Amino acid sequence: MDSHLEVMSDLDVGSTFSFTVTVPTYVSGPPPAVPIDGSILIVCDNPIRRRLLRRQLTHFGVSTDTVSSADEVITRARTNIYAIALLDHALPNGPDTLDDQFAKIHHLQVIGLTAGPGNPSRITTLSTRAE
Repeated sequence: MDSHLEVMSDLDVGSTFSFTVTVPTYVSGPPPAVPIDGSILIVCDNPIRRRLLRRQLTHFGVSTDTVSSADEVITRARTNIYAIALLDHALPNGPDTLDDQFAKIHHLQVIGLTAGPGNPSRITTLSTRAE
């Protein structure tokens, strides 16, 4: 790496420092794929957050499906196998609905997410399901 430092100083005026650093150019390409065996189910009632999360995961080569309610999770999980479900922890009736039906979708690993401050008891409720 090539660099250059310059200092200029005048009495009673002040000093000026400058430097130049030459670094190699980085050419960005597509990001590496994330190794996930299967699709991720995004569960969020906010369409903007759903779309944003889907775009972020797709950018890394992850296959996704999206739903807007916990009831839809149950329907999808009966016909599809997902590697993970990302559940908005503030989803209305989300954890309660999944608790009621969890035995029927036992293969589904659920990770709770939030985009803002929430009720800590809801986060605790989700974390108690972890195996």
